Amino acid sequence: MFSRTFQKWALLKTLGPYQIFAQSGRCFHLCHKHMSHLYYVKPSCFQLLTGLNNKLSFVYRQRNFSSLEDYQETDDDTDEDIGHYKPRKLNGSSRLFEFKEQVDSKSITKMTSEDWNKLEKELLEDNANLKISWEACCMSLINSSKLVELGISLADYLKSQGRSLNIATISVFMMLLSCRASPEDQKTILQLYQQLLDSTGGLLDCQTIKYVINGLCCTDSWKDCFQLLSTLELTQPTLPKHYTPIILAAIRCADIDSCILLLHKVGSKGLSPTEKVYLSFLDLCQSNSKFSVDDLFHLMHKYRWLPNKDVLLAIIKYLKRDGNRERWSEAWIKLDKRGICPNCNTAIDKLDIPFSQFQKLRRVFFEKVLIGKDLYQNTNPAELESFKLFVEEKAPFDVVFDSLNVSLKMGQMRNKSFQLRKAVEYFALIKKMKVLVVGRKYMLKWPERDIKIIKKLASCFFIENISEDDPYLIYATLYSGPRSVFVSSDEMRDHKFSLGEEYGELFRRWQYSHQVQLYKVKQNGHIIFQWPRKEDIRAQRCNHGWHIPFENEEPRPTWQDPSSWLCLQKKSTSYSRRSKTLKF
Repeated sequence: MFSRTFQKWALLKTLGPYQIFAQSGRCFHLCHKHMSHLYYVKPSCFQLLTGLNNKLSFVYRQRNFSSLEDYQETDDDTDEDIGHYKPRKLNGSSRLFEFKEQVDSKSITKMTSEDWNKLEKELLEDNANLKISWEACCMSLINSSKLVELGISLADYLKSQGRSLNIATISVFMMLLSCRASPEDQKTILQLYQQLLDSTGGLLDCQTIKYVINGLCCTDSWKDCFQLLSTLELTQPTLPKHYTPIILAAIRCADIDSCILLLHKVGSKGLSPTEKVYLSFLDLCQSNSKFSVDDLFHLMHKYRWLPNKDVLLAIIKYLKRDGNRERWSEAWIKLDKRGICPNCNTAIDKLDIPFSQFQKLRRVFFEKVLIGKDLYQNTNPAELESFKLFVEEKAPFDVVFDSLNVSLKMGQMRNKSFQLRKAVEYFALIKKMKVLVVGRKYMLKWPERDIKIIKKLASCFFIENISEDDPYLIYATLYSGPRSVFVSSDEMRDHKFSLGEEYGELFRRWQYSHQVQLYKVKQNGHIIFQWPRKEDIRAQRCNHGWHIPFENEEPRPTWQDPSSWLCLQKKSTSYSRRSKTLKF
């Protein structure tokens, strides 16, 4: 039932489907009876740590135990029970956790000064370290449940005690007030913002900026958020949610130029708008004659945005609204193997790149990325020159491997070399392709049997362990010509950005049509690859409408493009065609 390692440990107790073992009298391990989970157990608080999928999870029992001997088995100790343990403390305080449960359930919506005073004393008695942060913790919990009146009562209590709100409390309180955004709330937000600027000199940290942007965007001073956003972009990667409140404010104030500017900024960073932005844009189209839904479709096309089905349903409702002179029909479809829409028989555009454009891309990549000064921060120039000579001598290659990415794709640490070997065998022996493997020098220490086979079937170049391998991979693929492909799951966003807008888009088209991704290597050696689709997976205009790919609720691997499309067709006034919906 257990491995040899477990046989050396002493079985202490059985907890439902779990068994606890002692190792050398110093620590405990909790093992599932089916060997599906292995936990390290701290007996003092019965805290379970699991390292599944390289993620550290903390699991607590709903009641405290001073030692394992205090544990009493109950009838509800099922396989699922252990996954639903809840912590009894929050930030080291059980009283704060109780307050969180009250706020989450919305059992309290307002508290008096006496109530807050009592809570403060209880929190500090429970954990004295909360003295400088308890109000920020409470305001954050209140903001999560959007209990505006409760947040106002906390701020009033602190003022009645002659205390000023700290930076964390102010920023969260601003975001909370934006949920209601009454004229009085907006006035308070602006006062808090000025207080924040006075106390910090305008130097705000990233977390504070995120809260402040959400707060300011409901006021007339929403344009101040542009400077805050610029600061945020300089200090950390931004997400769609960071742009959403500013875009919504621009739409609310009918500031078309700012709205379009922000949408282009979101798209140029490889991000997609949130559902709220899509729906608000439709409202803008309806209220402003300068915009039509075609403008949104063109943005989807340019930046390859994939909306969800709810957004497309809203678009259909907008197109079929009363008063719209245009008549539209829709069909939910899946493309056939030829890439033809079964509803209108139109062929979807392919990802073909003319040879002249390919040559330009290759030249620009060599100049801006391969020879660019930033590359040498992570690459040895002598090593790069050696690789270029190697490629010039051995090329052209049919397929180039990002060997580290392929070997670690499925997270099977003990089968890294096996995965890589099977992938190389597939291309070299079954597909009869000339293979180049770009690896790192420490891979030479992997099992000799696998490495020996890889070297026999493919040309291999092993770079330094600290070198950046993507430029080598792309260089070899581009040098080998327009028919060469590469195997990797890396999104290559940095290189697209380095090439600028024009050639960045061309690089992305080349990447989508030349990148093969490993899906799975089974234990029996059977290998599954995702080959690049020939179709250009983005919104496309056709003769009388649009074809729009979208995200639906069907589960699919992250590397796989969605196969669901919406076919929108504009009906002629003289002939009406029935709307056709294909089930899938």
